[in-house]
Amino acid sequence: MNSASDVRRAVRENFKLGAGNIKVMATGGVMSADDEVDDTELTEEEIRVAVQEAHSKHMTVASHAQGNRGIQLSLEAGVDSIEHGIYIDADQIQLMKDQGTYLVRRLVPATRSTVTAKASCRITSTARTPASRKSFTRTCASP
Repeated sequence: MNSASDVRRAVRENFKLGAGNIKVMATGGVMSADDEVDDTELTEEEIRVAVQEAHSKHMTVASHAQGNRGIQLSLEAGVDSIEHGIYIDADQIQLMKDQGTYLVRRLVPATRSTVTAKASCRITSTARTPASRKSFTRTCASP
């Protein structure tokens, strides 16, 4: 996504394909070798457009947000849930309570992700963040 227009188009296309939920990637991921968990992937405007468009079609919006800034952008945009929320702070928790936003604290990588990571353990040395390197190292060392 490179603009709010791209986001609006993607939400509409997914709605037409039968989606009932939209998931936006507000931040990078722990298992990602190319970005950091506090890198923001979308602007507040892009997230807000996803929320407005989805809500106009009675769809919910989940935000993959691990880093604090991505969590904040997502909450300000009005998402229905924050997925992961690793670096959430007390003010954001209060905002979530006030808005009725759900927190889905999935902190363990899925089995499929672990299998994929084990198949490419060479990525350990190229992961950009200490968290990513630690995660891949732990995965590669496990049986």
